[in-house]
Amino acid sequence: STARYAAGETPAVPAGRLQAATRWYLASLLLAVCAVLSKENAVCLPLLIVLIEVVAFGGRPSRRLLLRGALIVALLLLLPLGWKVATWRPMLPGPQPPSIGERLRGALFAAGDGAPAARPLTYALTQCVVVPRYFSLVALPWRLNVDHDVRLESALSPAVAGGALLLVALLAAGVAVARRAPLLGLGVLWVFAALAVESSLLPIPDVMMEHRMYLAMPGVALLAAQAAASGRARAPRTTAAATVGLAAGLVALTFARNVVWQSPLTLWLDAAGKSPDKPRVQLNLGVALHGAGQIADAAQHYCRALTLDPGMAVAAENLAIARQQLGQAPDLPCDPQPAQPVYEQ
Repeated sequence: STARYAAGETPAVPAGRLQAATRWYLASLLLAVCAVLSKENAVCLPLLIVLIEVVAFGGRPSRRLLLRGALIVALLLLLPLGWKVATWRPMLPGPQPPSIGERLRGALFAAGDGAPAARPLTYALTQCVVVPRYFSLVALPWRLNVDHDVRLESALSPAVAGGALLLVALLAAGVAVARRAPLLGLGVLWVFAALAVESSLLPIPDVMMEHRMYLAMPGVALLAAQAAASGRARAPRTTAAATVGLAAGLVALTFARNVVWQSPLTLWLDAAGKSPDKPRVQLNLGVALHGAGQIADAAQHYCRALTLDPGMAVAAENLAIARQQLGQAPDLPCDPQPAQPVYEQ
């Protein structure tokens, strides 16, 4: 049966097994719907399953099966989109309810706070810079940041061109080695498939978030395991020593990152040191300092947030509260040349 499946044929299945398989298939579809409604990027799971079947097991799905899978993926994509269109509300409602077109544009191109997200082409160009940064953080994970400050790319800059060439080369390499080294090819293609929703043409207000690599990490694990297995076959002692050293380094980096996450103040101090010109980072650092009783420093960072984004209403409200607590006039303008922001405890 395995040989016939690999040759593109479908072996006969007993009726009892077919009924059981149908029940499991329907249960899988139900769980897929739940997954997509919970987190939209779960729509890439059918693609990952196809990759496993084709690359790891050497199957050759028929055209009908591929069309059926594409239809399922399309239906799964329409679920969260339809839900967003049905529930979207403008931040400043007008006298007339929003039209279907306005709902669709709002669901696709509006951030959670009502601000427009990047356009698809701008977002795609920016991801040519962002995705290589994800790869660099996987290789050297000591510049992690809870809130990256990434400039939107609207033209073909050297950074965009270089990132695009790197991504095309990696994708081509994954396809090229898929038959000769299935696990290696599967690892590379898994990463691209897992990032296909959030790092492609669908704009998301935050263009870079480290947790978007979570679903891609099994592909990275396959690549690491393949490298370790190959090294063990050629130089077992060296590979073992390198593995132990790598594990020790990752444990140390994990401990250091846990120290950063031990409190809101340490977390946003770290983020402000890496993204000093991002208004949200300055606001959140101000909130953390405010909660720690450092009201004067909090006011300084609220002012910094307002300097970067004069329309940030939350920063203005928090600044007024902080100034009242300091005995100052709430509407006092910010210092045009504030002191150096606080980035260390």
